[in-house]
Amino acid sequence: MGYGALPMQTIREMIERKQINGVPPEVIISPASFDLTISQEAYRLEEGFPPPRNEAVRETLRQIGHSPHDLAYPLERGVTYLIRLNQSLALQNDVYGYCNPKSTSGRNFVRARVVADFVDRYDSAEPAGYQGGLWQILRPRAYPLKIEPGQSFSQIRFFNHNTRFSLNDLIRYFDHDRLFGNGNRSLSYEELQNKDRDGTLNLRLDLGAKVAGWECLGVNRVLEFGQNQHYNPLEFFRPMRIDRDRVHLRKEGHYLFQTKEWVRVPPWLALEMISMDRRFGDFISHEAGFIDPGWGWGKDGAGRGRPLVLEVITVNEDMPFYDGQIAARVWYERMVERPDQWYDQLATASYAIDHTDRRPPQLARQFRMPESV
Repeated sequence: MGYGALPMQTIREMIERKQINGVPPEVIISPASFDLTISQEAYRLEEGFPPPRNEAVRETLRQIGHSPHDLAYPLERGVTYLIRLNQSLALQNDVYGYCNPKSTSGRNFVRARVVADFVDRYDSAEPAGYQGGLWQILRPRAYPLKIEPGQSFSQIRFFNHNTRFSLNDLIRYFDHDRLFGNGNRSLSYEELQNKDRDGTLNLRLDLGAKVAGWECLGVNRVLEFGQNQHYNPLEFFRPMRIDRDRVHLRKEGHYLFQTKEWVRVPPWLALEMISMDRRFGDFISHEAGFIDPGWGWGKDGAGRGRPLVLEVITVNEDMPFYDGQIAARVWYERMVERPDQWYDQLATASYAIDHTDRRPPQLARQFRMPESV
């Protein structure tokens, strides 16, 4: 085996060898990740939940005000919940895991984090060889949420080595694999603006569509997480129109935008969206942040890429957002080997929609696009 992120065929083997336990029969394994599913055991917390420090999650829970929560009732907006995950891990001694919120969690502005026994950071199952349980933290930020056992809000990825690109790696792959485009043609590395020269890439805001973005209204209507293409987004979001070359964001607002760059992820790589350099602005640009191998690659490698959706949260003040403004940051990662299938080949790929024009940013799968937009 080589070094890097483990593909879906290796994850299947880990399930067979009981290195991943509590896996349902209808398990969804993506090209480089595995969906974690919530159980019936849930708690409403009186404050945020810190990563455990030298103790099991249940021990940390005893020290925080909490009460049992029946999932027959919705999760309240602005309240934090802790829910036991069905899965536990018994990893071999050279494998560790990291978790990311799923895209549907992010686009609904659900704060989704995973905590593990004796691990003092979020979204981490390490050091290598981790053995223990996993718990899901959920905090709806935009509207109340009705959820059910078996649903997934986070995914876990597995590694046997540091996968991140150096600058030399990035330059070598970028033009050869046509990693970025603009919808009409691929972009060369030399054309990119505001390069940080550390192996990461910056992405710019695209406000060119008729609907430049979506602003969350902060309503108290309950959204049922399991519904697909059921809701009219105008009941939860306000379409945003460009004013000259910008839109105006409110303090502590929640917004969906998309990038000018159309991103391609070859099957032998994966992509992670990472925290913005605060020197670019005082905002959060993503809630989710992992893109599987084969995103925008097409079923046969002829794909032109796709824009990435940004889940923007403003922090301290009202602010303008400009067309072309640097608004997100990513890095590519190596896979150990190509997955058996890549993202654009999957029947379960919720967001494998190819743009043929400048469409509005794509909402979560629970929403259907109204004809009036």
